[in-house]
Amino acid sequence: MDLLLLLCTVLGIIGSSFEDQDSVTQWPAALHAQEDQSVTIHCNFTHSASSNIYLQWYRQDPGERVKYILQRYKLSGVPEDGNKAPGVEDRFSALLDAPNKYTYLNISGIQMRDSAVFYCALRPTVKEAGLSC
Repeated sequence: MDLLLLLCTVLGIIGSSFEDQDSVTQWPAALHAQEDQSVTIHCNFTHSASSNIYLQWYRQDPGERVKYILQRYKLSGVPEDGNKAPGVEDRFSALLDAPNKYTYLNISGIQMRDSAVFYCALRPTVKEAGLSC
């Protein structure tokens, strides 16, 4: 059975002094997969605030609020690290390639319950967000 994962691009305005410089672009816009396959959602970003980078992944199930999944971050002088929300399965993983301003979310062993809208977001603070699907 084919699954459809819907993805939207999140256009965030990050911090008042960096409004025109920080953004995320994710792709593909939609994915079709069969159960037990792996899928990867890609995200490029621009970041001007500092050498500290925080990228989060969120999901929105049909009729539900947006929920935090996991975060990858790179702090100045420290190796990349990250964390997951409680209860997020090990099937969900991400990588942050800070020098190339790229991250991805990988979902292995995909299941019907994984059908959702997934968002890539850049921190420190999203003051406004425009969604386009």
